[in-house]
Amino acid sequence: MLPLLICILIGAEVGLGLGLLSAPDPQATARIQVVPDPSVSGNLPDTSQANRFVQGEVLKISGDDLQEQAQNAVGGAPALSITATQVESTDVVEVTVVASTADEAVQLTQALIQAYADGREQAFDQGIDASLAVVNGQLTSLAKSSAPRSDTGLEYTRLLAQRNGLQLARDSRQTAVPVILRPRVVEQSRWPTAVRDAFVGLVLGGLLGLVLKLLVDRSSRRPGEAPRSWS
Repeated sequence: MLPLLICILIGAEVGLGLGLLSAPDPQATARIQVVPDPSVSGNLPDTSQANRFVQGEVLKISGDDLQEQAQNAVGGAPALSITATQVESTDVVEVTVVASTADEAVQLTQALIQAYADGREQAFDQGIDASLAVVNGQLTSLAKSSAPRSDTGLEYTRLLAQRNGLQLARDSRQTAVPVILRPRVVEQSRWPTAVRDAFVGLVLGGLLGLVLKLLVDRSSRRPGEAPRSWS
């Protein structure tokens, strides 16, 4: 058994050494606040609605579209991985980007947040413009209507108020994405990788020891002789 134990120990030591020498890929993290766009009616979403909104935005932030926009913004530097997670049940999202270098990780994180903020702003403007088009169309139809003014006056006033509210929402747009924690490089411990590599080395060393034992037994055994054990 002694040669087998030696192979196992050597494999574990080699794996541990390689794990400690290999540096993990740099990663940068940032935290942003994700809240629904301001409502024209002024109604605030309840807790469950706000939570569902954040979860949907988490999927959007970690999606391929924003990743491609971020990479193009920094000159095509590839991100090894991009993840976004909701911090407990709050409206805060943590963004983590792993890249080849620390600078690229920070730049990609900044570009990703900017691309997300730009997308939110564009979507908000498009929604307001679409609603204004509908309201203006209804106002035009009422102006051409032959119905009595008493029947259309209240509806016309309501539509005017709605249009004013939409225009005010567009002019006073507040869709900026607050950055709670600026992108920063996070130092990662090498021990998880080292322990994993040590375990792999241990297993491979044990397998190598078993193979060597079988080869030695087979080469040294005479025909009809029982296998010998290592000692």
